[in-house]
Amino acid sequence: MIMVKTVSKQQDNEAVQEEKEELIPLQFKMPRSWVREFKLTAADKEMKLNELLKECFSEYLKALNK
Repeated sequence: MIMVKTVSKQQDNEAVQEEKEELIPLQFKMPRSWVREFKLTAADKEMKLNELLKECFSEYLKALNK
């Protein structure tokens, strides 16, 4: 079975913009159980960890603006 991940035009544009920006490390410590659940969630959605973190933060910002 072939899995296809669809992205919106906005996500595609954000990805292009991100490629132009310098990437810097972000390091912080989290509880082991949280890290395990975060990694499993990313794997289940076939996402990189940084992609899932960015998506979560984006949704958080949207919720603040409501």
